[in-house]
Amino acid sequence: MSIQPFIDRLKYAIEQSSASQGTIAEYCGVSRQSVTNWKTTGQISRDNLRKVSEVTGFRYLWIKEGIGAKKLTDFEQNERDAQEDELGVRAPVVEYGEPDDKVEKLIRSIRYAMANQKLSDESLSALTRFFNSLVDFK
Repeated sequence: MSIQPFIDRLKYAIEQSSASQGTIAEYCGVSRQSVTNWKTTGQISRDNLRKVSEVTGFRYLWIKEGIGAKKLTDFEQNERDAQEDELGVRAPVVEYGEPDDKVEKLIRSIRYAMANQKLSDESLSALTRFFNSLVDFK
């Protein structure tokens, strides 16, 4: 598996950002030369990749794996994605394109119900089993 697509996304995020390479280096606590090296070698720690994501406005998972939308819109979700990736607990992501309004509304409804403790663990498990059965997810 080639590292080049990752390097290309990392380089793109750094170069397309409104933040200068010096600002990125300062935010990450490294030298400008380190940022230059990241763009050519792809050798960057997960923590610094998370910081690059934050300062450039590009999503952690997009930079790392090319998954989902490029631009960062939800900082909390981006942080969770980075933490889950670091812990190795992130569920596999299947790309089906950008979600439409109906999918977004369903996701918001589920998140609202969870945040307001309207879904029990049993209900959430049942919903998960239901959706998995629809796509034959194993």
